Amino acid sequence: MSKLIAYGITGDLLEWIRSFLSERTQCTRVNESYSEYTSVVSGVIQESVLGQLLFLLYINDVTDIFGGSCVGKLYANDIKLYSVLDNPLNYSDLQNNVNDLQQWSEKWQLSKSYKKCSVL
Repeated sequence: MSKLIAYGITGDLLEWIRSFLSERTQCTRVNESYSEYTSVVSGVIQESVLGQLLFLLYINDVTDIFGGSCVGKLYANDIKLYSVLDNPLNYSDLQNNVNDLQQWSEKWQLSKSYKKCSVL
């Protein structure tokens, strides 16, 4: 909600979105059997138009943390960091940006898929 407020979303629209995100439950169905309902405490409804928009607003500021020789690019739910490592200062600059990304992801509770990470 704090990011929506930072974008200038207030009033009835903010309350409507808060309602959309609050007090949700889910269950799992396998064939004709259903699990017990459980509370959903975070995230957005996948496949919903509003969910996709809210996700983009949620992650949009991540590239603001990068500086120096490092550039961050977003595509859907992936991020790529680019840097030319032609001197020792660029190595530490890249590491600092990776550390900042780690802190950002912990702050906003977004996990990383280390299996998808690579260095070229």
